[in-house]
Amino acid sequence: MPVLSQIQIRLADGGQPLSDVAVSAHQWGRVAMSDEHGNAKLPIEWKGEFHLHFEKVGYTAVVRDVFFPLTDSIIILMTSTNIEMRQLVIEDAWSQRMQSNRSVMTIQPLLSDMRLNASQNFATTLQYIPGIMAIQTGVGIAKPVIRGMSGARVALIDNGIKQEGQQWGNDHGWELDQYELDRIEIIKGPASLQYGSDAAGGAIVIQPHLWPIKKNEFECRSFYASNNQREGSSLSYKTKRKIGQMNWAMGIRGTLARSEDYRLPTEQYTYLNRTLPLKDGILNNTATHERHVTAWMAMIKGQHTFRLIYRKYHLQSGLFPGIMGVPTLGAVVGDGNASNIGLPSAEVIHDKWMAHYHRQQHNGFWQWESGVQYNQRAELARPHQDGFAPPDADSLSLQLQLLTFQTNIKKQWRWERGVFMLGSQGQYQNNRRGGVEFLIPSFSQWQTGLFAWLELASASRTGVWSGGVRWDQSGFQTPGFAQFTYQNGVQSSEQWVRRSLVNRRFQSISGAWGWSQTDRPNRIFKWNVARSFRMPQAAELTINGVHHGSFRHEEGSPELRPEMGWQADLTVGHQEGNQSWHCAPFFHYYSSYIYLSPQAEFSYLPDGGQLYRYLQAPVLMTGGEFFLEKHIWDPLHTDISVEGVFTYNQKTQLGLPFIPPVQIKSNMVYEREWKERTCKVFVHARKAFAQNRTERNEKTTPGYFVANAGASMQCEMSEIAMEWILSVNNVFNQTYFNNLSNYRWIQLPEQGRWIQVQCCIKIQ
Repeated sequence: MPVLSQIQIRLADGGQPLSDVAVSAHQWGRVAMSDEHGNAKLPIEWKGEFHLHFEKVGYTAVVRDVFFPLTDSIIILMTSTNIEMRQLVIEDAWSQRMQSNRSVMTIQPLLSDMRLNASQNFATTLQYIPGIMAIQTGVGIAKPVIRGMSGARVALIDNGIKQEGQQWGNDHGWELDQYELDRIEIIKGPASLQYGSDAAGGAIVIQPHLWPIKKNEFECRSFYASNNQREGSSLSYKTKRKIGQMNWAMGIRGTLARSEDYRLPTEQYTYLNRTLPLKDGILNNTATHERHVTAWMAMIKGQHTFRLIYRKYHLQSGLFPGIMGVPTLGAVVGDGNASNIGLPSAEVIHDKWMAHYHRQQHNGFWQWESGVQYNQRAELARPHQDGFAPPDADSLSLQLQLLTFQTNIKKQWRWERGVFMLGSQGQYQNNRRGGVEFLIPSFSQWQTGLFAWLELASASRTGVWSGGVRWDQSGFQTPGFAQFTYQNGVQSSEQWVRRSLVNRRFQSISGAWGWSQTDRPNRIFKWNVARSFRMPQAAELTINGVHHGSFRHEEGSPELRPEMGWQADLTVGHQEGNQSWHCAPFFHYYSSYIYLSPQAEFSYLPDGGQLYRYLQAPVLMTGGEFFLEKHIWDPLHTDISVEGVFTYNQKTQLGLPFIPPVQIKSNMVYEREWKERTCKVFVHARKAFAQNRTERNEKTTPGYFVANAGASMQCEMSEIAMEWILSVNNVFNQTYFNNLSNYRWIQLPEQGRWIQVQCCIKIQ
């Protein structure tokens, strides 16, 4: 039986055995550790080619394609480095190739850095990474922005299955427990060839769970945040066994969290041209309760791998009464209980089942993925929006239920100089609405896609050409929606048509081609050109109602055309000694870009506020990031980045709405060993310049400077590892506005100074 003990890991300078090197097989996420002799042991019957990662803090990571069964021993040489590669440029996960082959920039943030920069949800945690921001509303609702793109242009891929729910609009965040993640990848730039049109701006890919290193592993992570008294715990258990020739592992995680009413450094807010006071800056009835569960199982037998995953996300949150209906002084006065959830309120429940099968072959692999998702959102209120509720209506204002089925099939062939892959995707969605208010109608939607991908090493072996083509087709149908109105409890004689019947069909061909230089391992040079296609989403086509989470009336258009564009990306970089840098400019042109435009008119709905309408125009987008990382001396890591996005609407000759400003981000981490403990002191600073290039009728936002700081300590005692993290956010207690926050529109600033404490205990 071939075993990984035939692979020896040694230090390049001197040849000494290297212990505690993490070895993972990319196809499975399985991890082993090298022993004191540099041997990594993983007894599995392997046949065919496997993609292996060798990683250890303080050493340059190595990736290697290895054929099994082994005919001779293999020695892996690793080189020490002062660069921790906090944003490691890695391989394309679906082609299973070396990191240098991908022509679009892909990074893998270290989970240890994500823990140091942890915020109150997954999207805002990622903001320390160059090129990434977040659109947010309060504590529990946020979604990432990659190079100015968000929503339906940035896909969340969970073990091959695209997370759904974005069809409902921009104030609906990603239903994801950030403590559940083992490995993620972030693709900056077009990723629609594999993941579909919803990844035209980028993708965040959740990789399979890592197998436990020991037979049993327990983890308990607790956290507390002072601003809204958020507290909770996340517990997990992993185990692995071998039964005959079958190796299997399983894991389960549960997270409970609660928070009290949201607190901001202000004494007033403005909504519907009315300015009302806020006592102690507290937004009444904005407490949250969270309950999340994930369970998974994986089995390996020879060349076959099978995984099952179940996730449940459950969030209950109060809605600030001061933005429901016409604001009054009585609506903003609390009931004296900061932790209860009254009316109005919202509840989000997301259930997801996923299955994955992988069969390794001598010259490639077969892969099948399938998933079922059921998204539910309910908003409760009393009284309801004026004029739409019958006298005997219950408290259900709005209900949305989305059921999604998805299946992916991929086949890869490999030979000495290249890789060729064929893939197909199919998806069906059914959405049902309820409640007395209206946002989007019931609808059904289907999508199919076929793609082909090629990677080919140049004849001189100096680089790799990569590219592909994709065909997509989709259909969207809705019967529309009409409702009676009421005046003084009397029903109208005719129904008001909020959205008429829509029956659309879309299809297009997209493609990409690029080059990545591979002959110089300490140098990065990549370029990529892509032709993108994105079909309009349900909200863009049919929405016609008030988004209470974003304080506006949004109106879609059934006549919107598919979004077509050209995208060019370049990445150059270099690493030498104790420093590295990279520069990543981009240029995009869209002939029919879809955007949400603030109009110079008020809503015709009661308490609807300003009207926002989905429009379409030719648009230019350009910008990029520059990143520099350096060790001033061994214990001190520093990095700085500059990022910006420039947009130009050819119709209005103005910028697009909801675009992040030019920013400078900097991180410093000082790390020392002290009495067998690893201690860190860290600082993260962000300087955002004023955002004055906005869409007509969009507010400009002044610049700001905000800094976070903290310390952490790790120690190990026998089979127990412990970690404590203390962080102070907004150290200087700055009062500032974020143009990507929905609270910006009602003159509410970001949080003042707040403290977060995290404690983690792991038992192996």
